Amino acid sequence: MKTRINHVSFWLAALCVLTASAQVWASDQAVTTFDRWYVLRMSGEHAGYIHTTERRKADKIITQTDMKISIKRGDQTVTIEHAMWFVETEDGRPVETSSTLRPGAFAIVHHLKFSDQGIEQTTGQGDAARTTTLPPIDNAYLPPAAAQRQIEKQIDSGEEHITAKMIDASMGVTLLDVTMDIAGRENVQVLGKVVPAVVWDSTVSSMPGIKVREYVDEQGRAVKTSVQIMQGMDVEMIEADEQLAKAKVDPPEVMARTLIRPDKPIKNARSLRRAIYRVSLENHNGAALHLPRAGYQRVVYDNRTTAAVVLDMDNPVNVIDDLPNEAHLESSNMIDHNNPKIRELLRKALPGDVSNLSDSQKASRLRAFVYDYIDEKDLSVGLASAGEVAHTAQGDCTEHAVLLAALLRAEGIPSRTISGLIYVDRFLGQSGVFGYHMWTQAWLETGGSTAGEAGNETQGATPGGGGGGRWVDVDGVLDGVDFDASHILLSVSSMRDGQMVNDMIEMFPLFGGLEVRVIEAE
Repeated sequence: MKTRINHVSFWLAALCVLTASAQVWASDQAVTTFDRWYVLRMSGEHAGYIHTTERRKADKIITQTDMKISIKRGDQTVTIEHAMWFVETEDGRPVETSSTLRPGAFAIVHHLKFSDQGIEQTTGQGDAARTTTLPPIDNAYLPPAAAQRQIEKQIDSGEEHITAKMIDASMGVTLLDVTMDIAGRENVQVLGKVVPAVVWDSTVSSMPGIKVREYVDEQGRAVKTSVQIMQGMDVEMIEADEQLAKAKVDPPEVMARTLIRPDKPIKNARSLRRAIYRVSLENHNGAALHLPRAGYQRVVYDNRTTAAVVLDMDNPVNVIDDLPNEAHLESSNMIDHNNPKIRELLRKALPGDVSNLSDSQKASRLRAFVYDYIDEKDLSVGLASAGEVAHTAQGDCTEHAVLLAALLRAEGIPSRTISGLIYVDRFLGQSGVFGYHMWTQAWLETGGSTAGEAGNETQGATPGGGGGGRWVDVDGVLDGVDFDASHILLSVSSMRDGQMVNDMIEMFPLFGGLEVRVIEAE
């Protein structure tokens, strides 16, 4: 039996995905050996499609996957597209791959060429693309077609527990360890008929705590794939014809269902300077809390799924092993601070001679500039790069976060982004809730916090009372203040190429499973 398993990890990882072409490889001389269309459904609604093909040309195998998905955030529809093609030899050696992600108006391209000496990686947007050399990958990890053959061989031999090592090149190079276990048999509805299927449960190393369920028919085709990405939200990929797959979508609303109502409201959240929360992960399926101790946040764990979280604006965290590195200053696809438009904005935000300003003062002024500059604040943008935001001046918290991070790096200040929660009095028709949010941290040497009123730019304390530096939270969506203690940090990312998606995947087990109790709020 030839089993076509569809655990390309990025179709789930981003819900972030598709449209490019592989015309250089998909020529008339290529013979198509696999061609399938799938409907993408979220919470029962038609949200998009996946099209996957395999072609052979001379001694090469070309795998191509295209995806397109639309979701609603409030009343705004966001459409994200992604496409990837991968060329490998008949004996399973990677040759070349290209991935194009279009989360907004501009496309981000990753192009990789493999050799025994290393990987030539070209990544970026248009003229801003950068080329670097990566070390060679472990030969145990296989490109798509070779990994597929390895899985088929294990299934044909009757194994019920299968392992495979795969190369995921959707957003850089990620090495995946895949496990599959038979979970039984079940009849499923596909293309208007009932299909008997073998059920496999799969896990992928890049998505800990998330189980993917595959339904495979008698011909060995995966006719349906399902995964629960959060409580109350299932994503399904069901075999279809092209017309059905590309039919009009009915985008599901995904943001409102992620809001978290604490046990009691918080008064005057924007001026909150100290708070204690008890954060717990319910229905965790083996996942655990891993909350960062950084900025103003301390964490004390009760167990693997429950922790006390303390935010104290007057008592920042001492830095021990969380120091900045080259990733916090380099240009990446999302934080492309070498973009000429970013440099132009930096000159506007910090005009004239700024040698008399501390990094703390610069960070505060840049934060205020970002708040004023992004004048079209809405939820219609998927995930735009800083360069794109610099041109459009549009977006929500993610666009504020990456633009501020880019301006900080352009000024020589290390930066990174934080994904977490923020308390809001009212949002999407609900009152007194925590919503998922993104903001920025700046590494400030020896000196003041920027937290507080924008005019009080040097307020704060030096960690440990001495020299050094620390990470300081600055939130570009706030009006008149740099930060407050109604934020709960969940994940940290340098937004480095190839790492960003993995950082976001780590958040998946938290969606729909977090509970927050307010122990103290001053």
